[in-house]
Amino acid sequence: MIWPIRLLTLLAAALLGLGLIAPCMTIQPAFGKYETWVRLLNPDYTRPTTYSVLTGIVAMMHHGNRGLGILLLSFSGFFPTAKLATMAWSTQKLADRRRPGVWLTLAHHTGKFSMLDVLVLALLVVAIKGLPGGSTITLGWGVWAFAGSVVLSLVISMMLHTLEKRLVSAETPVS
Repeated sequence: MIWPIRLLTLLAAALLGLGLIAPCMTIQPAFGKYETWVRLLNPDYTRPTTYSVLTGIVAMMHHGNRGLGILLLSFSGFFPTAKLATMAWSTQKLADRRRPGVWLTLAHHTGKFSMLDVLVLALLVVAIKGLPGGSTITLGWGVWAFAGSVVLSLVISMMLHTLEKRLVSAETPVS
């Protein structure tokens, strides 16, 4: 059961990396009845803008939302990376027939916080769809890569938890 966990961890890490840098959303601004005037006066405002998770966070920081940007960067980049590293380390410990300890438990119980990013993306979509003038947003494949990484990390966490339980039960002598 160790090799499937290792392969899933590698796949989750690759999907996380892609999910952070791949196109996440494209915003096509629209200005309703003023569209012609905006195109005439400043055509740059009418061009679609594509963001990845990271470029969206950087743009947020540049526009005065540093605190929110740092929070999102922590939950989108640093936290999932640390969690996957902890899972890889725990997998090696279990492969050596040793208990991974509190770190695996912490990674297992904090897995739900990875869903915070999916919630933030959903809120952004809802907020942007509500803009006047008919602006549209299209989700890119980066969202699916990121969500896939989140789901895989939850599956890996459950597999590691099950494997740890088996190791503990094998160590406990039957009286």
